[in-house]
Amino acid sequence: MALPSSSTAFIALGSNLALLRAAESGVETLTPEHIIRAAMSVLDQLAFSKLRRTSSIYKSPAWPPAINGEPNTQADYANAVVEISTELAPHALLECLMNIEQSFARHRPKHLQGGEQNAARTLDLDLLIHGRLQMDTALLTLPHARMQRRAFVLVPLAEIAVDLHVPTPTGPIALSDWLTQLPVASRELARF
Repeated sequence: MALPSSSTAFIALGSNLALLRAAESGVETLTPEHIIRAAMSVLDQLAFSKLRRTSSIYKSPAWPPAINGEPNTQADYANAVVEISTELAPHALLECLMNIEQSFARHRPKHLQGGEQNAARTLDLDLLIHGRLQMDTALLTLPHARMQRRAFVLVPLAEIAVDLHVPTPTGPIALSDWLTQLPVASRELARF
């Protein structure tokens, strides 16, 4: 059943840090894969929204491969993409995603502003697409500004929306076109 006035949105999920949480039996460790699954469950309960599809969870190396000429030594990421139908406006949805990140102990240190995009994290939720909207504000760019260069986004997105056409200022672009422009080796992601 479609939600009244709903839009289809795609959200990328990523994690490369474990999380310690209190549990009835003491302390439990959530691995990045478990964090992604738990975040999917939270997204399934998101107000004014309905979870439609979830991709497999993929393992990918930390991005970018090198920072300031040095190899990136961060742990591998667990990555996935979900599709939701939502009545939430883009900025309201973004606020919900940031609250979910915070509930999984996402820390955004002020001293890393600007460089934080490459920091390790317990959970990263990126709003990739919201209907056919295109926008570029201080907080949100739609479609996501760097998604077309990232196999860890495009591979799981193609798994659940292979025929997707992404809105751009020059007209819709087929997701498959972006995917084939990536190096073949980068598209070969292992599943958890």
